[in-house]
Amino acid sequence: MNGIQKIAGILKSIRIQTPQKAPVLVFDPEGSKDLINLVLPGIQYSSLPIRNEFFYLSPIILMMMIKNFNYRALISGKKVISLIYLSYIYTITECIQPSIVITYVDNQPTFQWLSRNYPNAQFFAVQNGARNKSDLYDSLKNPDQTVIKMSMPNFICFGQDDVDNYTRFGHQIDHFYCKGSLRCSYYRYCTPRTPGKNTYDICLVSQYIKEIFDNDNSLGFKEAFTEILQLLKKYLEIHHSHTCVALRSSSAEEKKYYSDFFGDLVTIIPQNPNDFFSTYRAMDFSEVIIGFTSTAPLEAFGWGKKVLYCNYWGDFEIAEFYHSGICSITQKDYDSFEQSLSLLLMMDSEEFTQKTKDAQRYMMAYDPEQPVHEFLRKIITDASH
Repeated sequence: MNGIQKIAGILKSIRIQTPQKAPVLVFDPEGSKDLINLVLPGIQYSSLPIRNEFFYLSPIILMMMIKNFNYRALISGKKVISLIYLSYIYTITECIQPSIVITYVDNQPTFQWLSRNYPNAQFFAVQNGARNKSDLYDSLKNPDQTVIKMSMPNFICFGQDDVDNYTRFGHQIDHFYCKGSLRCSYYRYCTPRTPGKNTYDICLVSQYIKEIFDNDNSLGFKEAFTEILQLLKKYLEIHHSHTCVALRSSSAEEKKYYSDFFGDLVTIIPQNPNDFFSTYRAMDFSEVIIGFTSTAPLEAFGWGKKVLYCNYWGDFEIAEFYHSGICSITQKDYDSFEQSLSLLLMMDSEEFTQKTKDAQRYMMAYDPEQPVHEFLRKIITDASH
């Protein structure tokens, strides 16, 4: 897309209006749908889209943007387009006049900038996925090898592991709230389960991403995940364990990928686009969950499920998330895989809990007495009154 097409696209998406005032502002509503659907029913809010869905524009907004423009930064050499955009974000927030600004995209740089520059609201970011060394250090490196630091006032995170990692890599978070996963917590709130017989022995959480699997330069991701599939296929051919694959999507292509690979060795469970519970439900009714880089097994680990993370992707460090050797494996030979998986399948649930309860709490501070969505509603209602 050339510059003229970009400008034409922006002009088409302009709304000649000023946003509605509201006590709550959802930053990046497209990325915060779970927050809107699970936390905000019955609460008045406005949205600030940041993915070019549309732009507010009016004479008042233009005058406020001129007032809010950072002329000093322009003199120091910062790009004009970036400064105009930040002036727009600040101005729209000022128009809405929220008491609280909240997002489910916790690693969004513009949200973090706004949280440190707009003085008239409280800011809360809600963690939406596991963060590893790549997220907190490697991917934040500048060309000169300096590291961009995340900075925000309030972060509702999974557990103490996140506190330790953000601190270790020098990020500036004023207040951490270790509450667990919003989606996982909501699933358990809506679907409490008493211990009983599982439907499946094993649940594999899919990591099939078409764009990566079609790319010859997947940085080892495809190769590492394929190794897991090959080891699991051999295990099933020998042990005949009842196994399901929880898909990432409802696409026929993803389903065909696993059907072609496993044949009738597994039951395939498509993701229902209108029901994010499908993956959680598949994990909930399985004895052991096999994961690679997905956050979902970590969430299930927080409520006590047996998990085996296969850290076959070099420095990804997903296995660091588990401080118990029975929950992670780095060896890629079949004997090691078979031993680790069989150990978990045969282990009594009470014994597993005894061995991992401290790690569960450290990684995912799930509290059935205070679901995350209720905690967030209280924060929002207290701030907006």
